[in-house]
Amino acid sequence: MSVCIGAEIQSTKGFLLASSVIAAALFAHGRLFASGRLAIVIIEDCLALKTPFSAKPVMVNATSTMESGMLKILNHEDDTHAYSDLPAIYGYISAIDDLLRPHGLRTAVDGDLRRWRNHISKKAPKFGVTRALDPDYNDLRPGNSYWVKIVDHEDRVIACQADRICPSRNFIRDWIWTHRLYGDKEPIQEWCPISNDPAKYPMISGTVIYGGGTWVDRDYGGLDIFGDVSLGGIISRLGRMHGVSFYAADYFTGTIVAGRRFGTLCGLDMSAPLTRDHIYPGRGKVMDVDFWWASRAEIVAQANVERSKLRPKVQSA
Repeated sequence: MSVCIGAEIQSTKGFLLASSVIAAALFAHGRLFASGRLAIVIIEDCLALKTPFSAKPVMVNATSTMESGMLKILNHEDDTHAYSDLPAIYGYISAIDDLLRPHGLRTAVDGDLRRWRNHISKKAPKFGVTRALDPDYNDLRPGNSYWVKIVDHEDRVIACQADRICPSRNFIRDWIWTHRLYGDKEPIQEWCPISNDPAKYPMISGTVIYGGGTWVDRDYGGLDIFGDVSLGGIISRLGRMHGVSFYAADYFTGTIVAGRRFGTLCGLDMSAPLTRDHIYPGRGKVMDVDFWWASRAEIVAQANVERSKLRPKVQSA
């Protein structure tokens, strides 16, 4: 059983004193997470710990605040930034809908990835479904996964992308190296080599969104209403925006066939090689695949910059 003990620290001196006491107590019993004016201690086996906090410690059941053993902590400043990001994100989503509406189209979100999988299996059987987003291999359900789509007036899907939430202390280690991303229901028995150079990647942690399976109906592939951004690029951005807004994501990640062109079309800038001349576990075959990522700050900045460019084209007389 795990218990969280938390209290607000009113001064730097109090924080340092509390930290020294906690560090000594947790040497053999637990872990300390501290951020700004908030300190959280995770104690194994209900260890009772007294600390010189000016506020009374609060006992809570860790299982109600942790998912997959991960507890996310935001200090007051982070909370303020997270709130102030929302107008930009929802403004971006509204701007997309404003451009789609005259064409009889709209955006939508669905929490059932089985419907996404069935759609992709039917519409793109040669492309198929990546194991990373397949509910048959992963515990994916409403609440920890979703897919964004653009639909017409008869609710027919013309573009879509799937996304899942991966709480992480270290995303590369916890999900990629272990292959949990490609099937988290039970341990694997076969392991595939994957890039193991940590210097190639930042420390991606917290609430991480993994997205992929982007599909666009070829009849709408040339829809030119978003300026320099393609329809596939728009649906990828929508997936990130919903992850940041609704799930308070810290990072968006994805894997794309090697070559900067595809990641750039999706609006991503940062990448590193993941597999070269090895089997990619997401597809079960030899593929050269790159790993892509964007931080919350980068996603919000992109929304602010691109929203001003999302304007209906003025028809000349």
